Amino acid sequence: VMGFLGNSFPIFKNQDEILIIGGGIGVPPLYEVAKRYRRLGKIVNVVLGFNDKDSIFLKDEFSRLGCNIYVATIDGSFGFKGNVIELIKHFNLNGFVYSCGPNIMLKAVESNFRDGYISKESRMACGVGVCMACVCKAKKSEDNYYRICKEGPVFKIGTVE
Repeated sequence: VMGFLGNSFPIFKNQDEILIIGGGIGVPPLYEVAKRYRRLGKIVNVVLGFNDKDSIFLKDEFSRLGCNIYVATIDGSFGFKGNVIELIKHFNLNGFVYSCGPNIMLKAVESNFRDGYISKESRMACGVGVCMACVCKAKKSEDNYYRICKEGPVFKIGTVE
């Protein structure tokens, strides 16, 4: 039996306002982050992105924590019509960012925010960093790669491509 792989989102007690950005299956890992910041009495804005209203989940659970919830659906069947970045700009939301979701969303998050962390998703063949199947390129070095299962899956914004 293999346990949890890699690292987790760090929690900073000095952050007063948090912006959680989750897309699709990237939403569940962010629930614990929200729970921990709410226990500290912090403001937690949660932006959830889905394709349609039938795909929405964990919205009520975040709400019960006392988070401010914003939902974007691509087809406009629930909440804001558009993607999470468009919603964030529309409501002028900010804060220290925690994000997990599809790569295209994470790229948009990295283009719009400087402070925070993203969690990358990848298939992990061995899960211990030997096979190199889950590597991602470092942004600041031509020759450096990170193993998502070992050095990740959580990275500071601006660290990986």
